[in-house]
Amino acid sequence: MNFIKCIATSGLRKTDSYQDRRSVMLTNYVSIILFCVVVVLFVMRAFVYQNLNNPQDLAVCGVIFTLPLVLNLVNRTRESRLLVCFAPTIVIWWVFVKAMYEMEPIPSSAYDGLRLYLLASSCIPYLVLN
Repeated sequence: MNFIKCIATSGLRKTDSYQDRRSVMLTNYVSIILFCVVVVLFVMRAFVYQNLNNPQDLAVCGVIFTLPLVLNLVNRTRESRLLVCFAPTIVIWWVFVKAMYEMEPIPSSAYDGLRLYLLASSCIPYLVLN
């Protein structure tokens, strides 16, 4: 737990206002959560379902979701906030469209799942932006 707190507080400066410090910490926590989701998906696909078709896609997603942590560490907080706002939407579209190309008839439930994931990721900008 101390390790996660250390990562979440990376990029904080004592001279920043309370709102800026809060935004940086929320950006780091959201980035950690998104990275953990990618790790859980990787483990589930690899060990439970034994169906790891595209491990490079999961690796790219992991790098994309850890990039805001690195940007906050080098005091590029505005870029990290924008990345954590836009990256989940872009990754969700990329994964769904790629999966839909492989489907013969695309079921309507695929569009419902896409809509729900996009709706869930749409709350992130309200948390991290002032």
